[in-house]
Amino acid sequence: MLRSASASAALLALLAWGSLALGGCVIPQDDTLFTWPREPKNRPPRILENQVSPQTRIIREFGNGTCRQTFEVLATDPDVLDLLTVYWFVDYVPGQASTDKLDLLAPSDRPERNDRATFVADLTAANSKLRAPGLHTVEAVLADRQLDLTTRQPSQQLGENPDGGAAIVLDEGYAVTYAWTVETVTGVCQ
Repeated sequence: MLRSASASAALLALLAWGSLALGGCVIPQDDTLFTWPREPKNRPPRILENQVSPQTRIIREFGNGTCRQTFEVLATDPDVLDLLTVYWFVDYVPGQASTDKLDLLAPSDRPERNDRATFVADLTAANSKLRAPGLHTVEAVLADRQLDLTTRQPSQQLGENPDGGAAIVLDEGYAVTYAWTVETVTGVCQ
């Protein structure tokens, strides 16, 4: 009985020593090599809401003493090398492939862009969509890729697989929006 206990202890000691000596995992490991540094995937831009102008989202009695209104947005994007585009829409009709104005915001060395995107609504202009009395929507759509104007969806780009594999995945674009409601009234601007 004593002999079997010492044999068991010796076997346990041998197993413990063997696991320490071999020290590795008995399951084969994947030898995939990564190339570093990988390009980060596209990150979404933002419209800084505390920097938009006008600050109120509802403009009442436009045309009663006020004939011009300037709308401005300031953009930020952690991808500092992205060219940002602001598409301005007045009374957007889904499926219609047109924009009222386009502003390009050049890349900068910091996330916040140097320029503001600006749209001026002028009721004295003959082609102003805001001339008709009633409610209107002025909207700024900020995109870091080209925007499909009929769907208002940004395009996607092919990119590297984030796990380093050979498969190619889509690096999606982003679009964000900010809108104002404008109540146009018949006034002195007609």
